[in-house]
Amino acid sequence: MKKKVLSAFSMMACALLAFTACGNDDEELGGGFDGPSDAKAGVYSAAISLTSESGEKTENSNTRGLDVKNGQFTNEYPYRVIYLHKVDGEEGGGHKVLEIPLDRTPELCDSCMGIHLEVEVLDDADGGYIVRTDKGEQMSLGSTDSVYFSTIPTTNWTTTVKDDSPHGSDVFFQDQEKNKELLRSSVNYGKDELVALLQSGHPQIKMKRHCTAFRVMLMFTADLFGLGSYQITEPLWVNTVFGGDSAFAPKNFYIKLYMGPNYCHTFNVEQNFVPEGDGGGYYVTNNGEYEPFFISDYAFDGGGSSMLWKGYGYETAANNYLISPLNTADTRPFTIYAYVKYVAPGSDPAVKSDENSKWIEIPVVDFQVIPNRVHFIAIALNVNLLKVFQEEAAASQAKTRVWAVPEKIEAKPLSVIHTQRAF
Repeated sequence: MKKKVLSAFSMMACALLAFTACGNDDEELGGGFDGPSDAKAGVYSAAISLTSESGEKTENSNTRGLDVKNGQFTNEYPYRVIYLHKVDGEEGGGHKVLEIPLDRTPELCDSCMGIHLEVEVLDDADGGYIVRTDKGEQMSLGSTDSVYFSTIPTTNWTTTVKDDSPHGSDVFFQDQEKNKELLRSSVNYGKDELVALLQSGHPQIKMKRHCTAFRVMLMFTADLFGLGSYQITEPLWVNTVFGGDSAFAPKNFYIKLYMGPNYCHTFNVEQNFVPEGDGGGYYVTNNGEYEPFFISDYAFDGGGSSMLWKGYGYETAANNYLISPLNTADTRPFTIYAYVKYVAPGSDPAVKSDENSKWIEIPVVDFQVIPNRVHFIAIALNVNLLKVFQEEAAASQAKTRVWAVPEKIEAKPLSVIHTQRAF
């Protein structure tokens, strides 16, 4: 990846709300404390810090937040609120949920952000309890009811289908409100567990992450002089590859990418699973519209040597990561489909249309469909693949030829570099 992507991990500090790598979807969500078997009637309260100790370089490191500069999940809680849910299997108006804002908790540490929580165990025949925030909002619960914490106000995380994919699954657009970190407490808390939590010396709420973050780069390049150097400039592109025809400069090529199909439509946060029958789907770049080629470069270190690649194509913006749940039960290979088209100078690029486009299928080998990963995928393709557009433009009546269905180019990438970070 690019040097700025591979920069060193900047550690965070402080304690107490621990976020751990998401476990498997079907794990038991039981209570999390070995506290008193029967909480006594009374009112219990505590401030709970929402920062944690630095993560370690392990699969189950205590980490959270996404550092877009260095490209990893970090120790900083990413939101200003957290939600307390009743475990009730409900969605919409029938679901009980409390929004708990974060604020300063100087009794724990000067810089901590945290929540204040109060639990009143009722002295009545039912043995129920009430959970309150410091804003006066409350939730009444029965003696056997339990709750959990999450980063969203609904029982289910859902995305919206925007289109049909030409590759057999639905298409999703990235949404800044939807595509954010999804975290849920690792256990459900009953009355006894909540009281034990508030009475502990250092209250911690262990959360698990069920999402991954992605950055993708795809370039067209070539080793034009046989020196093992895949670095192409615009003059070399025009003069060496396209015979001096400036009409085929990089800016006249357009691209969009489909990535999937292991992304889910819905993730049930309460039960920690993707509903059965979810057919998965693809995220598409730029809301499904083509965009002009952009200069792209990255450095790769491996095998005791380093290589700098330069070319033109697509690159995710440096501060933009696609964050989304994956269906961990979906074993289909993760694949990127690159759609490219040539637009003659002065012509309408028709960025919403696939007419005259061609596509390349690029499997990402050794891709593990597991959460709590930041993925970097860099793909290098031979620029000579694009000469087919020049050849067709020169052919008889090529200017009036339109393909209703995009044509596939069979091609093996020069390189597919996939790295992932678990912290």
